[in-house]
Amino acid sequence: MGRPAKRFHEFIGQRRVVEHLRRLIGGAKQCGDPCTSLLLVGAAGFGKTSIAKAVAAEYGSNFRCVLASGDTKPAEICAVLRDVRHGDVVLLDEAHALSRDAQQILYVALDEWRVPVETKRGISRSENESIAQFTLILATNEPGGVKQALRSRLTRIEFDPYTPAELKAIAEHVAQQSEASVTPQAANLLAQVAQGSPRVIARRVQNLKHYWPDGRSITKDHVRNFLTSEGVDEHGFTPHQRTYLRYLAALPDRECNVERLAIKLGCDTANVRQEIEPYLIEQGLVDPTSRQGRGLTEAGVALIGSLREPNCAESEASP
Repeated sequence: MGRPAKRFHEFIGQRRVVEHLRRLIGGAKQCGDPCTSLLLVGAAGFGKTSIAKAVAAEYGSNFRCVLASGDTKPAEICAVLRDVRHGDVVLLDEAHALSRDAQQILYVALDEWRVPVETKRGISRSENESIAQFTLILATNEPGGVKQALRSRLTRIEFDPYTPAELKAIAEHVAQQSEASVTPQAANLLAQVAQGSPRVIARRVQNLKHYWPDGRSITKDHVRNFLTSEGVDEHGFTPHQRTYLRYLAALPDRECNVERLAIKLGCDTANVRQEIEPYLIEQGLVDPTSRQGRGLTEAGVALIGSLREPNCAESEASP
């Protein structure tokens, strides 16, 4: 059985977002309306799904989640919407992947509270049936993939970056929820190398617990040794990120296209764009608008000299 959905008062970080949504939900309930439909925009692991669940919990309604893809059929969405009750929350995660037809079903449903009738041959293009008024939430880190016709019907909620103090508090909270414990120094180090992602912290706390399952408190040395075994350096860079930076630095003009970088790293271009580059670009180390597609900035050049491979020998001994 999964953990119960968080309520807003349990969130660490995103205070602006939480307070804004709490006000919207409270007013909607007072007026007898469903909460306004939302477009949640934020990086992977920032808590979009948790926020959507909290919207339902705060409103006191049911929560339905659909993991969207290009294969999600309009009939599947219609089936979900036929079952909703007044005020229920329907989350479509990875909403940018939805086809044009699937997105059209959603904005027509929001405009008219109706969906096509299901027939033996599929959904009808001429007959509709009424549905309850509900709250639609789309979650994405690629909002451009959501058609303007649908985006214009949603209230856009943009997530804020997490501060170091919030990330440290998240590390301590995740450890407590996992029945583990971390020292303040260990939590601080986890926050420093998380590249701003609560999800990265949660994964590492769980793995640390498995690394040292004897129930000892996780110390800074535990974390440092674990990160070394993962190949993560003092900057929080992964092996692929260090290779990416060094490859750009070794080129005559320090510029390259994504395709060449992907070949060098032995992975696909989508992985480069989604997993490897974002933090490097955010930190101002890589210019994504250079003449060749990707270029090392002056800050990136200055950093290259300080890149060191983690000392794997140190990670072999338990603290």
